[in-house]
Amino acid sequence: MPKPKDKGAETGKGSSSRMDEAFRTFQAFINLFSTLVEKLGWPGAVAMGMMYCFIKWPNEEQKHRIISMYVLGEGISRFWPNAVLSIMFLLVLFIQHRSYRKKLKILDDEVHRAGSEKSKFQEQAAGRTLKHSNSAGGK
Repeated sequence: MPKPKDKGAETGKGSSSRMDEAFRTFQAFINLFSTLVEKLGWPGAVAMGMMYCFIKWPNEEQKHRIISMYVLGEGISRFWPNAVLSIMFLLVLFIQHRSYRKKLKILDDEVHRAGSEKSKFQEQAAGRTLKHSNSAGGK
């Protein structure tokens, strides 16, 4: 019969394994969130995260208060609920804009690279400089 481990006996090794497990959990969360961002975009990923938090942590009374305020609009005349939602919306919008701008730059660079390469091959095949390759005005 195996002897139960004493938690205090291996403090160094136990804390290391807890750190490793915490790191793996954090890494799994980041991978999950990255997948959500890729599939749903930033707004969808944030909405899914908020839904998970809404389901996981608040008790019944808190859930009813959240629904009555943010869904039904009761007591929304106060400043802070509107401010929180507005700031969150602007933050997600900014992040989405930056993300799409980076992706579009990568795609634009690839299109220009492919066009330049194609023009080189066409010039080599024709044995002369083509007009469109000089007047394209690309990068």
